[in-house]
Amino acid sequence: MDYWEKQNSRKMAPHWGAWITDLINQPGEAYFYTLMFHNVPGKLSTKIDLMLKDVETVYYRMLTRAVKNPRSELHGHKRPLLLASPDLPVLKNNKDGIETITINDGAHIHAIVIARPGHVFTQPLQYHMIENKEVYLVHTCIRYIHVIPITKTPAVVSQYALKAIGIHFDESRILLLPGPRPTKKRQKLIDCYI
Repeated sequence: MDYWEKQNSRKMAPHWGAWITDLINQPGEAYFYTLMFHNVPGKLSTKIDLMLKDVETVYYRMLTRAVKNPRSELHGHKRPLLLASPDLPVLKNNKDGIETITINDGAHIHAIVIARPGHVFTQPLQYHMIENKEVYLVHTCIRYIHVIPITKTPAVVSQYALKAIGIHFDESRILLLPGPRPTKKRQKLIDCYI
């Protein structure tokens, strides 16, 4: 990350935080996720790419359980929102376990998930994630997912989730789901040969 990207990201982080705070304050249930990973090979940027890919996998698994027909535009307003950002450990009074600091150089992901009204979860999301953790963790590098509801100070939580943006990572590392829908219909393979 060069100097200008760092400065740009540092200036944009508060705006991302304000935007996500507004979303948290809208109707729905907001949750703060911390995702810790098994050892991921490669340099730090490669590790973060793979971690964000696994977060995306978890989101799409959750999406198919949250909305009956997630691809339908009719149910678009029911899709959960996810904002994820990588983070590195900082010096704290309460010491983290050695595996938290040494695995992946301490890199992990923070995410804010907003379950919108109309979802089909029968229980709060933190209990759903505990009961179905095998479904979410299978075929990923995720070691565990810690989920807590956001009940107070959404501005503080959003700032905490984005604290590494502009310092260690630029804003291109922020994952926002669901992303924009494709506007063009995909070409079928057969159409390429006709």
